[in-house]
Amino acid sequence: MGFKHTPARYSSALIALHWLTLLLLIAVYALMELRGIYPRGSAGRAGMMNWHYMLGLSVLALLPIRLALRRMGGRRPPVHPPLPVMQERLAVLVHLALYAFLLAMPILGWLTLGAQGKPIPFFGLQLPALTAADKDLGHTLEGIHETIGHARLLPDRPARRGGAVPPLLDARQHLAPHAAAAGLSSPGQPQRLSLPRRTARSRGPFPCPCRRCWARRDCVALW
Repeated sequence: MGFKHTPARYSSALIALHWLTLLLLIAVYALMELRGIYPRGSAGRAGMMNWHYMLGLSVLALLPIRLALRRMGGRRPPVHPPLPVMQERLAVLVHLALYAFLLAMPILGWLTLGAQGKPIPFFGLQLPALTAADKDLGHTLEGIHETIGHARLLPDRPARRGGAVPPLLDARQHLAPHAAAAGLSSPGQPQRLSLPRRTARSRGPFPCPCRRCWARRDCVALW
């Protein structure tokens, strides 16, 4: 496996690590989304959450290796034909945002577990908490962690006139499967709900009544 970039491509080691990171991110997201197949308090659900924690921390552990491989490889392969200056700058910003995401999400999860007083497993090890136990802080950090992780589900703002949302951008279409899984009503049938205890508590900076996002009236909790 090569560690040096060539004029045509990045090093084989960096490419392999790139795809490994992607697979880990898919697994981390799937474990959290599919944990509902097991009832609360079951061993299966706890196992899926533990794997979510461990694989998420694995992404963090691989990040410095990824950066080292990128530096070891030498000059990055040029793009042909060269990109316009604006596109080149946007590419750099997106790349930085990706690295910020890979760094921030695992650390937020680590901080959340510590603030909630939960163990932090990592393949047979118990990692130390990064913060003292604080219930309110734990709820706030968990809300931020979940909101960033589910950013693709946040609704677009309604149109200025009439408050209509274009059908392809209507957040309720994207949230429908989650609503059905939670036993909530279908889109187009608003009703008052007693929110689950976990979402009824204050979650810090989130203005939505569910205290987990910024969705407000398009939130799944308002159906």
